[in-house]
Amino acid sequence: MSLRLSVTTGEGSIAAVSVTAAPEATVGDVAEHLFRADPSREGTLAPVDATLMVTPLSQGADAPTRVAPRDAAMAAAGIRAGDHVDVVAAHVAARVAPSP
Repeated sequence: MSLRLSVTTGEGSIAAVSVTAAPEATVGDVAEHLFRADPSREGTLAPVDATLMVTPLSQGADAPTRVAPRDAAMAAAGIRAGDHVDVVAAHVAARVAPSP
């Protein structure tokens, strides 16, 4: 699976990324990789429960932000090309945005 997404970096800027994930990759796997690949987060540990907060821009400007379940397969998580993601700790995100 391959997606072009935008992601908020550790310094708050927006970066365009291309994510290629194996079929068995989970949302948590991708979140951890995006965190570690961000040069502005060098030397910072990823949250142990890292997941993705998704702003589904592919569904229009008014689509609500949601938290993708950390253990969901990327292929089944409903993240589409053109969406925006933030790497967040699942336990914090659960209090901010409802899951689908």
